[in-house]
Amino acid sequence: IVKLGLKSQAITMSAQNNYIIAKYLSKQNDVSVYIEQMSKFCITPHQSDYCICINNYISLKIMSGTKELHNEIKMCYEIINNNDQYHSFYARHNLVVIYFLINDVRFWDCIKDLSTPYLLNYYEPLFFEKINFLKNNLVFVMS
Repeated sequence: IVKLGLKSQAITMSAQNNYIIAKYLSKQNDVSVYIEQMSKFCITPHQSDYCICINNYISLKIMSGTKELHNEIKMCYEIINNNDQYHSFYARHNLVVIYFLINDVRFWDCIKDLSTPYLLNYYEPLFFEKINFLKNNLVFVMS
Protein backbone atom coordinates (compact mmCIF):
# COMPACT_ATOMS: atom_id res chain seq x y z
CA ILE A 1 0.00 0.00 0.00
CA VAL A 2 1.42 3.35 -0.99
CA LYS A 3 1.16 6.15 1.54
CA LEU A 4 -0.57 9.04 -0.19
CA GLY A 5 0.04 11.87 2.28
CA LEU A 6 -2.06 13.61 4.93
CA LYS A 7 -4.94 14.59 2.62
CA SER A 8 -5.41 10.97 1.64
CA GLN A 9 -4.97 9.49 5.12
CA ALA A 10 -8.56 8.19 5.14
CA ILE A 11 -8.05 6.46 1.81
CA THR A 12 -4.77 4.95 2.97
CA MET A 13 -6.20 3.67 6.26
CA SER A 14 -9.28 2.28 4.55
CA ALA A 15 -7.17 0.63 1.84
CA GLN A 16 -4.83 -0.93 4.41
CA ASN A 17 -7.77 -2.20 6.44
CA ASN A 18 -9.48 -3.71 3.38
CA TYR A 19 -6.23 -5.21 2.11
CA ILE A 20 -5.50 -6.95 5.42
CA ILE A 21 -9.03 -8.31 5.75
CA ALA A 22 -8.96 -9.57 2.14
CA LYS A 23 -5.61 -11.27 2.74
CA TYR A 24 -6.95 -12.87 5.94
CA LEU A 25 -10.04 -14.14 4.12
CA SER A 26 -7.84 -15.63 1.40
CA LYS A 27 -6.18 -17.75 4.14
CA GLN A 28 -2.69 -17.16 2.80
CA ASN A 29 -1.16 -16.76 6.27
CA ASP A 30 -1.91 -17.42 9.90
CA VAL A 31 -4.21 -14.87 11.56
CA SER A 32 -1.30 -13.68 13.74
CA VAL A 33 0.34 -12.14 10.65
CA TYR A 34 -2.71 -9.98 10.04
CA ILE A 35 -3.11 -9.06 13.69
CA GLU A 36 0.43 -7.71 13.66
CA GLN A 37 -0.15 -5.80 10.42
CA MET A 38 -3.43 -4.32 11.66
CA SER A 39 -1.92 -3.30 15.00
CA LYS A 40 0.71 -1.19 13.24
CA PHE A 41 -1.71 1.31 11.77
CA CYS A 42 -4.77 1.13 14.04
CA ILE A 43 -3.12 3.12 16.78
CA THR A 44 -4.43 6.68 16.59
CA PRO A 45 -7.95 7.30 17.90
CA HIS A 46 -10.21 9.63 15.98
CA GLN A 47 -8.57 8.97 12.63
CA SER A 48 -10.90 8.30 9.77
CA ASP A 49 -11.98 4.65 9.81
CA TYR A 50 -10.32 4.14 13.20
CA CYS A 51 -13.41 2.43 14.67
CA ILE A 52 -13.77 0.12 11.69
CA CYS A 53 -10.09 -0.83 11.88
CA ILE A 54 -10.23 -1.42 15.62
CA ASN A 55 -13.36 -3.56 15.30
CA ASN A 56 -11.64 -5.59 12.57
CA TYR A 57 -8.50 -5.86 14.70
CA ILE A 58 -10.61 -7.18 17.59
CA SER A 59 -12.33 -9.64 15.25
CA LEU A 60 -8.94 -10.93 14.12
CA LYS A 61 -7.89 -11.37 17.76
CA ILE A 62 -11.09 -13.33 18.39
CA MET A 63 -10.39 -15.51 15.36
CA SER A 64 -6.88 -16.22 16.67
CA GLY A 65 -8.41 -18.27 19.47
CA THR A 66 -6.73 -16.36 22.28
CA LYS A 67 -8.62 -16.06 25.55
CA GLU A 68 -6.54 -13.06 26.61
CA LEU A 69 -8.84 -10.32 25.37
CA HIS A 70 -8.84 -7.82 28.25
CA ASN A 71 -7.43 -4.96 26.17
CA GLU A 72 -9.87 -5.74 23.38
CA ILE A 73 -12.78 -5.54 25.83
CA LYS A 74 -11.58 -2.06 26.83
CA MET A 75 -11.31 -1.07 23.15
CA CYS A 76 -14.89 -2.21 22.55
CA TYR A 77 -16.16 -0.08 25.43
CA GLU A 78 -14.23 2.95 24.17
CA ILE A 79 -15.99 2.62 20.82
CA ILE A 80 -19.40 2.00 22.42
CA ASN A 81 -19.08 5.02 24.70
CA ASN A 82 -17.75 7.45 22.10
CA ASN A 83 -19.26 6.65 18.74
CA ASP A 84 -22.38 6.38 16.68
CA GLN A 85 -24.82 3.47 16.64
CA TYR A 86 -23.22 1.83 13.59
CA HIS A 87 -19.70 1.54 15.02
CA SER A 88 -21.02 0.76 18.49
CA PHE A 89 -23.05 -2.12 17.07
CA TYR A 90 -19.93 -3.86 15.79
CA ALA A 91 -18.07 -3.22 19.04
CA ARG A 92 -21.01 -4.59 21.03
CA HIS A 93 -21.19 -7.57 18.68
CA ASN A 94 -17.48 -8.25 19.29
CA LEU A 95 -18.12 -8.03 23.04
CA VAL A 96 -20.91 -10.59 22.81
CA VAL A 97 -18.57 -13.01 21.05
CA ILE A 98 -15.72 -12.34 23.49
CA TYR A 99 -17.94 -12.85 26.53
CA PHE A 100 -19.25 -16.06 24.99
CA LEU A 101 -15.75 -17.37 24.36
CA ILE A 102 -14.42 -16.54 27.81
CA ASN A 103 -17.60 -17.79 29.47
CA ASP A 104 -18.39 -14.45 31.14
CA VAL A 105 -21.82 -13.64 32.57
CA ARG A 106 -21.58 -10.10 31.13
CA PHE A 107 -22.71 -11.81 27.90
CA TRP A 108 -26.32 -11.47 29.04
CA ASP A 109 -26.06 -7.74 29.77
CA CYS A 110 -24.39 -7.15 26.44
CA ILE A 111 -27.14 -8.77 24.36
CA LYS A 112 -29.94 -6.90 26.18
CA ASP A 113 -29.35 -3.64 24.38
CA LEU A 114 -28.16 -5.01 21.06
CA SER A 115 -30.13 -3.46 18.23
CA THR A 116 -29.28 -3.41 14.56
CA PRO A 117 -28.55 0.02 13.04
CA TYR A 118 -30.72 1.05 10.12
CA LEU A 119 -27.90 0.63 7.58
CA LEU A 120 -27.63 -3.02 8.59
CA ASN A 121 -31.34 -3.90 8.73
CA TYR A 122 -31.02 -6.22 5.75
CA TYR A 123 -28.58 -8.38 7.75
CA GLU A 124 -30.56 -8.31 11.01
CA PRO A 125 -31.77 -11.94 10.70
CA LEU A 126 -28.16 -13.11 10.33
CA PHE A 127 -27.00 -11.17 13.40
CA PHE A 128 -29.82 -12.40 15.58
CA GLU A 129 -29.53 -15.97 14.36
CA LYS A 130 -25.92 -15.82 15.55
CA ILE A 131 -26.95 -14.33 18.91
CA ASN A 132 -29.58 -17.04 19.37
CA PHE A 133 -26.99 -19.70 18.56
CA LEU A 134 -24.66 -18.24 21.19
CA LYS A 135 -27.46 -18.00 23.78
CA ASN A 136 -28.43 -21.63 23.18
CA ASN A 137 -24.84 -22.87 23.42
CA LEU A 138 -23.55 -20.85 26.34
CA VAL A 139 -22.54 -23.00 29.29
CA PHE A 140 -21.17 -21.34 32.39
CA VAL A 141 -18.61 -23.34 34.29
CA MET A 142 -18.74 -22.57 37.98
CA SER A 143 -15.33 -22.64 39.67
